[in-house]
Parts: sequence; structure tokens; C-alpha cells
Amino acid sequence: IKKKSINRISPCIGICVLDIDTDFCIGCLRSSKEIAIWSQIDDKKARHIICLLYTSPSPRDLST
Repeated sequence: IKKKSINRISPCIGICVLDIDTDFCIGCLRSSKEIAIWSQIDDKKARHIICLLYTSPSPRDLST
């Protein structure tokens, strides 16, 4: 049985404030949806989202 790995990586920098207009955290740049699922995703998905944080100026598609 393969356990789902708990991600240990996070873009969080301790400035946890959501921009009301964009729904993105001004500290880590994640959306509220990304923050909400963070503890449930594996490292591969976490790395994918982190990569998108720096390459996508618009809301991200979490289905990929």
C-alpha cells in the first residue's frame, strides 16, 4: 500500500492576507482555493502550483 505523501513544501511566507478583489494571498500568491486544498495535495501537485505562482498572472486551473 502506497501512502499519499504529505507535502512539506509551501510558498507561505507568513503574510496571510487575501486580496478581496483577486482572491489571491498577497504573501504567497496562492488563491484561497489553493490554500484550502494545500494539506490534501501531494508534493507533485504542490510543486506544480508553486511553479504556476511565478508564471501565471491569472487564476490557475487546479484540474491539471
